[in-house]
Amino acid sequence: MTDKKGVIQISQPIIIGTIKNEMTNHPMDYKSTIEDCNGIELIVESMDKLKKRVELLSDFYPQDAMELEKLISICSNSKYADIHIFYEFPLQNQVFQIKLKEL
Repeated sequence: MTDKKGVIQISQPIIIGTIKNEMTNHPMDYKSTIEDCNGIELIVESMDKLKKRVELLSDFYPQDAMELEKLISICSNSKYADIHIFYEFPLQNQVFQIKLKEL
């Protein structure tokens, strides 16, 4: 998801579409509608945290764990510092650009 300079570009329709997809696929995890949400968190995790997430997923969601392992094998998270950003709803921008900090 980053370009050669470590910049993530993500659009408002992708964010909203992903949230709606997750709400549809996992209704037990969502009590309210997207309109009731305060915002979203964007988190880029370290390789160690991603590998730990695979371990945690593997017992109950083995398919998700395998998919995450595939994504980890092609990601470049090891080059960048963790980042945690909160965007309040309603989203003001159509496209968000996040510059990652190299390690």
